[in-house]
Amino acid sequence: MPKHRLTILFFAAAFTLIAAPASARDRDAEDCANVRSELAPDQQVGACNRYLRGFGVSRHNRAQVFKSRGNAYREMRQFDLALADYDEAIRLQPNHANIYNNRAIALRMAGEPGRAIQDFTTAIEIDPDFAPAYSNRGSVHAELNNFEAAVADQTRAIELDPNLASAFNGRGLAHRALGQNDQAVADFNEAIRLNRRYVEAFRNRARVLSEMGEVDLARSDDDEADRLVAANGR
Repeated sequence: MPKHRLTILFFAAAFTLIAAPASARDRDAEDCANVRSELAPDQQVGACNRYLRGFGVSRHNRAQVFKSRGNAYREMRQFDLALADYDEAIRLQPNHANIYNNRAIALRMAGEPGRAIQDFTTAIEIDPDFAPAYSNRGSVHAELNNFEAAVADQTRAIELDPNLASAFNGRGLAHRALGQNDQAVADFNEAIRLNRRYVEAFRNRARVLSEMGEVDLARSDDDEADRLVAANGR
């Protein structure tokens, strides 16, 4: 066989050996991010672990992997592991607003609302236009019965992102707690307009309508919420 032919075959074989692991590595990176939430949390953790064991992971990519694995641990309610991963992600990338936002969600779920508010506030300081952080902080304010602060945060989130249905739902809850039922219904209406499958918003609007004496409308909302839950198999 001619020498140049052997050389071509050698490089083709070498490329095949290199390309196969790279493909698997790309798949692990995609599964670790789990952007479409198609994988179970334990599968996501496994993909993140495999990716971290590889060579040449940049500081930025390591931060994103720790954030993603923290998200998976949070879904598994393994909050100590989640918080440890978020801590490492923040150490690697201290000016990333979304990592603080995600750690705050875990802190809220773990029953530490004060620390959660601190992290949401840090996320907002890093990125003043980060609408979800305002909405999330507003929800924690509502849990702490700081309803005026909750309304203010949800309103700011809506100003930044008028399509954020969860902010309308959160503001509706705060308005209801303040006895402002008309405003609450208006907010739940908008949340449902933006997301016709928003079960919680239907439930919340039903409660307010019932309190306002609109029993038939309330029953209709509850029926729609039940239908959505059945359709989703939950």
